[in-house]
Amino acid sequence: MFEFLRSYIIYLALLSGTVGLIYLHKLPGNKAKFLLLLIWFSVLTELVGYYFTQWTGLLNYYVYNFYMFVTFVAYIILLRSLLKKITNRISAVLFLILFIVSFFLNILYLKKYII
Repeated sequence: MFEFLRSYIIYLALLSGTVGLIYLHKLPGNKAKFLLLLIWFSVLTELVGYYFTQWTGLLNYYVYNFYMFVTFVAYIILLRSLLKKITNRISAVLFLILFIVSFFLNILYLKKYII
């Protein structure tokens, strides 16, 4: 019943990415361009994730787990670049390291439950 909502998300991300490309010259800096890159990465991931099961016969957990890893790391790096206080920047790096370690430990030890 809600399968059609998934395609609307792809269209909205595609629309926002297209508008971002049209007005790329007006974006204020590299951080805004980085967000545009993340939007296009989301479009690509949604398209691949939508057809992944048909192409491979596997569940699309792999596509979306990779997407969540990349986007979360990218957002923490972006947040770190926006922070002014050195203690907050160090905290962001520590949380990034904690996330990466826990992500790979989760894959290492709980892989049998995902497959």
